[in-house]
Amino acid sequence: MAALERIYDFFLPSEFRDSADERRARVLLPAAVWMIVACLFFLLPLGAFQILGQRFLILGFSFAGLGLFILILLRYGHSVFAGYLVVGGLLLAANLQPVFSEGIYDTIYMLNILSIVTAGVLFGQRSVILVAMMAAAASLLLAYHTENGNILVRSADLMENRPGPYVEWFRRCSYLFMTVVLYWLGWKATNRALTASDETRSENRSLSRVLTNVLEQGQLGHWYWNIRTGEVYWSSNVAAIFGIPAAEFQGSFEAFLNLVLPEDRDHIRRALNRAFSDPASNYQVQHRIRNASNHIRWLEGRGTVRFEAGRPMDMAGVVVDITEQKRAQSALDRVYSILAEGIVIHDSSDAIVSFNESALEILELTGDQLRGKTTRDPGWSLVNVNGEPIKPDQMPSRICMRTGEPQYDITLGVQLANGTIRWLSVSAIPFSEDDSEQRGAVVSFFDITAPRNQSRELQKSEEQLRFILENQPSVVLMLDLDGNILYINNPTAGYRVEDIIGLHSSSFVPPEDRPRFQEYLRRIQVEQEPFSYDIRGYNSNGEISWFSTRIGLLEFQDQKRIILISTDVTDRVEAEQRLRTMAYTDLLTGLPNREALYSHLRRVVENANSEGPLQKDTAR
Repeated sequence: MAALERIYDFFLPSEFRDSADERRARVLLPAAVWMIVACLFFLLPLGAFQILGQRFLILGFSFAGLGLFILILLRYGHSVFAGYLVVGGLLLAANLQPVFSEGIYDTIYMLNILSIVTAGVLFGQRSVILVAMMAAAASLLLAYHTENGNILVRSADLMENRPGPYVEWFRRCSYLFMTVVLYWLGWKATNRALTASDETRSENRSLSRVLTNVLEQGQLGHWYWNIRTGEVYWSSNVAAIFGIPAAEFQGSFEAFLNLVLPEDRDHIRRALNRAFSDPASNYQVQHRIRNASNHIRWLEGRGTVRFEAGRPMDMAGVVVDITEQKRAQSALDRVYSILAEGIVIHDSSDAIVSFNESALEILELTGDQLRGKTTRDPGWSLVNVNGEPIKPDQMPSRICMRTGEPQYDITLGVQLANGTIRWLSVSAIPFSEDDSEQRGAVVSFFDITAPRNQSRELQKSEEQLRFILENQPSVVLMLDLDGNILYINNPTAGYRVEDIIGLHSSSFVPPEDRPRFQEYLRRIQVEQEPFSYDIRGYNSNGEISWFSTRIGLLEFQDQKRIILISTDVTDRVEAEQRLRTMAYTDLLTGLPNREALYSHLRRVVENANSEGPLQKDTAR
């Protein structure tokens, strides 16, 4: 085979005019070589020893010479002329040799079929019809000479059992016709298959280019390892990933292993042994290298092993630089470890596979106690906000793993080793690596025991304050800054709470006193210091009562509110008015007395002093 390859390389030209020229040359070259071999080892011996007759000796020399001449033509790039010679030689052999033997009845006539097929292979489908017509015409001439006795048929005794020359010609032309039809059908099918194959190859080349671009853009390299020969093939960008020139890689597993840090090599060997021992497993490993700049880089390799009869034959896979991911993961792990919030991760089997230090501190467990623990572990003792035990399937992690729905801000209590209850706010988020129903869960929680106790104390204080307010004889109102009533503790004078909430507070003040009341509301917002005042107000019967009011400003639910504490002082005001009446009027006549006159004069003098000097008559 090596000798044949050298012969082919010698006679094939280095360049071709087109693809058709190359195809003809590659078909004719082995045909010419084997034609010479057949002549030397078959036709010439059979003719020389008179086994098949003298004509085979002539055919042997003719075709051997023709084959040699074709090789010379191919060597100098004349494949078209060489093709013509082959087709012409077959036609001559098929239609000239019968002249000296059996005429139209000679079996060598079947070389016409070979000439038709050869023409189709070398020159295309149109040449098939042309060569078939030439063969039919030549054989018609043979039939004519056979019919007229111009050809001496050696087997004359068999003539009476044979059909006439023209009938034989028609029969043999049917062979030619069938050859043409079969060739055309085969050509159509082959052309269709080749077209589909070309389209497939074109698509494959496009996909290959796209895949190569994707791999290069994603800094992915692909590799192939022939385990039997030990040869390793890298794509163009693998050497760049390893940080070495492509020419330096020697294409072997040992050459690859020498690029890996020594402390990671056993890790790679163990990963390979697992992949070699189990056809269902894949090769996946992360390892470090030191590049030309003396920097450590992290790489991840993945691959699949192909087995034959249970033995690993070869591997193919990819390699990617994961240094940045490792750095990001390291940073994330540092953040993960210093979070005040506890984090635990359950895998799809419900076992805890990862946790941070805060989780251990909050749960008061060690790493060995928490690792591998499941929600069904009898060591868990959890209660809900009502103090009722929580079953394993009711835990937030189990709910989100079962339903695929996140669980947020679930309050539950966990009993610690010392018997105390620690209250936690728990959230759980499901995850799945392959979008299957086998889910894991990431659970976060933080200690709310102190805030919860404070909340309960605050609630108790609010209940006590509400009890005090609602049993307070004074009326306590809370207003917004516009004066609308938001709260009243104890509506009096026949009012109901629902009739008061939302109304403006000035609607309960007589119109003549409302400007003064609005001034009080404005004043407290400006001065922000409590003060007292007396003012009149309506009761539910429309009657007016007097109220002594203390007004102030406070913060309630992160908003400023106005607080009014009012006490009904109607009786006191009326008593003061009666005393004033008794002091300034005569009890019998009801007329102003001397005290009333003096009081009136004092007011007049005070007004005069404020407006100008008092004029006295000194003439007398």
